[in-house]
Amino acid sequence: MAAVRQIRVLGGTIGLAAGSAVLINHIKAQAAKFLKSDQVNMILLSSSIIQFLPPQDQIQTRPMFASKYSDQMRIML
Repeated sequence: MAAVRQIRVLGGTIGLAAGSAVLINHIKAQAAKFLKSDQVNMILLSSSIIQFLPPQDQIQTRPMFASKYSDQMRIML
């Protein structure tokens, strides 16, 4: 039983890493089109920083995150 649990945990960890990589790479590529590099780095540290961006940048950033969060859920499934 312990081996099965360990494999499940390992699988979850790999899925989480893959989902995070997809999100980070997408955000870096897309956000760099309209945000400064320091802003991109800040939102990668915490998505709560989005609320401090100018309104137009918030409008562009939120859907970008939302679409990749959906992709993360698909990866985990």
